[in-house]
Amino acid sequence: MTQPQRWTGVGRTETGHVRASNQDALALLDDCGVWMVADGMGGHPAGDVAAQTAVAVATQRARARAPRLHDHPNGAAEFMTDVVTSANRRIHDLMLEKPSLRGMGTTFVSLAITPTPMPVAHIAHLGDSRAYLYRAGQLTQLTRDHTLVQQLVQRG
Repeated sequence: MTQPQRWTGVGRTETGHVRASNQDALALLDDCGVWMVADGMGGHPAGDVAAQTAVAVATQRARARAPRLHDHPNGAAEFMTDVVTSANRRIHDLMLEKPSLRGMGTTFVSLAITPTPMPVAHIAHLGDSRAYLYRAGQLTQLTRDHTLVQQLVQRG
């Protein structure tokens, strides 16, 4: 019997040259086959809080539901929707609880690999953080931004 494939995520965040603080958060859940990154919306209040909250809640949901995902890989879309929706709901609730956080937001990208006989990657994303495929020295964008600019590009 062959061993299931193991996937390892690697991540790094950086403040960059424009912002004074880092509003990124990430989670590398190698044991679950799930990885995620959130980038708090700069220029809005508490982007760092939104990003950290999104990743914390999504991590908790992913860990709780990962065994089911691996037993029922056809439920990947539902799994990814639940992870993102749970994070979004918590950010919304935080803004209701603390008016000083009103307007906070974050982008979010998550990847889950289901261990079917042929592993399949599933991506969920919000905003303008992107998922790319790097293969054979080529970088291919897999997602489209959820922005007004992207909508205008699509309309021509």
